[in-house]
Amino acid sequence: MLRLGWKVLTLGAVASLGLSACGASVQSTLKGATASVGAQQYLQVHLTASATATGASSAQATKVEKVLSLLSYDITEQSTSGTALSKSVGKINEEIAVSVGSRKLVDVIEIGTDIYAKVDFTSLAQIPSVGISSAQTAGLQLLLGARWFELPSSLLNTYLPSKAQVKSQTARQHAVEQKVVDALTALIDKTKYTTLSGGGYQEKGTLQSVADALAPVMAGITSTPLHNGKVPGTYQVGISLSGSTATGADIAITAPNGTSGDMTVQVTATIAHQSDNINAPSGATVITPQLIASLSGRASGSGLGLG
Repeated sequence: MLRLGWKVLTLGAVASLGLSACGASVQSTLKGATASVGAQQYLQVHLTASATATGASSAQATKVEKVLSLLSYDITEQSTSGTALSKSVGKINEEIAVSVGSRKLVDVIEIGTDIYAKVDFTSLAQIPSVGISSAQTAGLQLLLGARWFELPSSLLNTYLPSKAQVKSQTARQHAVEQKVVDALTALIDKTKYTTLSGGGYQEKGTLQSVADALAPVMAGITSTPLHNGKVPGTYQVGISLSGSTATGADIAITAPNGTSGDMTVQVTATIAHQSDNINAPSGATVITPQLIASLSGRASGSGLGLG
């Protein structure tokens, strides 16, 4: 699947805040997070980010904010079995989109074992300092933009590792993710929280505590230390609840930006469960090895540098 443990690593850890505030254990916290996010047939998650800063970093933060304010990331899932997403392994359609303003820059849909993708290169022109000329954008749009491409499983199997390798890699990835979640939820469980007036909870802590919590996990993955010495900065994490259901989450990280002052980057997620079916786009161009070779040759000849 296109999901790479994002729900476990973010929503699972954040949702544990609200549940741990009620005295729940780490184990029941994760079960509650799964029940809240994956208990229905449909799921929509909308992610945005922002940046602010103090001191001399303000000018840099303003530039970063101009880019972040234009971008958003959406994840939509549908259980094709009609049951809860958490009980529909292997039977989930998914769409992931990166948007610039109201226009989708990249749109990827996974239906069964087939993947569909579309790119709107013209939206790149809206991003400040993107580093691509209007002529290049127009050329890319003419060649590849505004049309759906289908990557059938037969093609993916040609270039991707075998199912056995993928299964093994996935198992290792999930094992690491679980260790990370256990470390973070243990940290969250023992950190003080405040109750939000609209429903939900908020918690603050230091990046040093996060680094220390993750150090034993990382030691089992890489010989390179996670950090050397002190890790300055703080984090703030919160969750919005409607009853026991998570409706939103956010995390903000504040850290020194050299000697120019502090910078804060915040990521906010809204969570919904609207009945939104995900279907394969019609008229998609099926990608074949021959088409890849043809497009590569045309791009090289036009100076677009895709070959």
